[in-house]
Amino acid sequence: GTKLSSDQINQNYDALNDIPPADLSLTSNTISETASIGSLVGTLSATDSDTSISSLTFTLADSGDAQDDDNGSFTISGTSLLTSTTLDFETKTSYNIYVKVSDGTTDFEKAFTVSVTNVLEPITDLGFEVASVVTDGLVLHLDARNSESYSGTGNIWYDLSGNGNDVTMQNSGSINFDSTNKYFDTGNNGYFTKSNGSNIPVGNQNYSIGLFVTLPNWGNEDLGLLTIGGFGSTNLSNAFRTLGNGLRHYWWGNDLDISNVAITNQWVYLIAQFDGVTRSLWMNGVQIASDTPSGHNVQNSDIRISQGYNSGYYQKGKIKFASIYNRALSSDEIILNYNSLNPTILNSYKSTTSVDEESALGTLVGNLTATDSDTNSFTFSLVQGDGTNDRNNSSFTVSGTQLLVNGTIDYETTPTLNIYVQASDGSNTFSKALTVNVNDVNEPPVITSTAIVADNSTVSVTFSELVYGGSSNATS
Repeated sequence: GTKLSSDQINQNYDALNDIPPADLSLTSNTISETASIGSLVGTLSATDSDTSISSLTFTLADSGDAQDDDNGSFTISGTSLLTSTTLDFETKTSYNIYVKVSDGTTDFEKAFTVSVTNVLEPITDLGFEVASVVTDGLVLHLDARNSESYSGTGNIWYDLSGNGNDVTMQNSGSINFDSTNKYFDTGNNGYFTKSNGSNIPVGNQNYSIGLFVTLPNWGNEDLGLLTIGGFGSTNLSNAFRTLGNGLRHYWWGNDLDISNVAITNQWVYLIAQFDGVTRSLWMNGVQIASDTPSGHNVQNSDIRISQGYNSGYYQKGKIKFASIYNRALSSDEIILNYNSLNPTILNSYKSTTSVDEESALGTLVGNLTATDSDTNSFTFSLVQGDGTNDRNNSSFTVSGTQLLVNGTIDYETTPTLNIYVQASDGSNTFSKALTVNVNDVNEPPVITSTAIVADNSTVSVTFSELVYGGSSNATS
């Protein structure tokens, strides 16, 4: 046989008499979410009575189960466990790793959980809360952003108006819901229906129908949007769809059309409405067409969304919101709805609001809100600014999230009021200058002064408001 060297003999002896590692430990298993890549989590060590720490090798190992799910977020250098990715407590609070130690002959493996500690991020903005959609006359209110309207599963999109006009997905296999951005993608032929809707405007009643959608195929084919009523000329349905690169609001042969308004792959708020005299089309809060039609007589209250006819005319796009009102909206109400839907506006809170002059103490001026990735709980207060941006703080008070009138509000004296507001999340604060515009109210004139010349030939009277003739001064 072959004669062994002394080193080989020693290796065989060590293998036969090796005491394997018996345990693994980590000095710390917590790390801040703000830690940079390569930060130290903790130092690894092992129990091995016959091997020094310098002779042990530590590696991340495959456990064959969920215990190693997050190995890729860490690395080991010597005995140091280091991060290899950015951490975010709001996204993930703990990580599972599986570590192996080897003394060159035998191994020992152990699972660890690394916990991420939360760091309270700063507040990044504050302002007046953007109002929600107008509710007066609202008989159908579908809003994919609201979990009470759609939870993320199922074939029913629930009506928030209180009228029970829930719509059902048709060709539901074509419809996908984006749970992150809160919208439906109707695919090639998905749409929604409701038979015999409740309190839906029919006959020649006033109405406003609207949607917040994207239409990537606008201009390439005609796309259905929203319809009230049955299908065919005998039903005289009230419907809304694209027509080429424009829009058609049709009453079956008595239609309102506009061309060259197509916007593709952007969210757009579209409205068609009738106030009893004027029929109009609106896009993103702006009227784009109108006429004064006659002969309208919708025969039933069936609802169809994201499709124009019984077959074809599918929307083939995304939809977040749909509404029907039993009246025409004012231009201000349409703009308010658009503002409540527009993500650009929603992501930057309003810095201005308004209040009527002579409002009583305690009148609500606006609701305050703030942006903080950690919390929705804030304490608001009026604080000292630079002397200009806070000059009207005393005219208001804050109760919870509400800014309330706390003094005399007079348009003739101060038509614009400056306040300086601070939000606190308990650790960080953020302050911002806000503006309250005062609405002029037509108040009854009050005599504020009189003057009589020496010979009593003329009396001058000064009123608090403009009086007939366009002046606050009168003589006789």
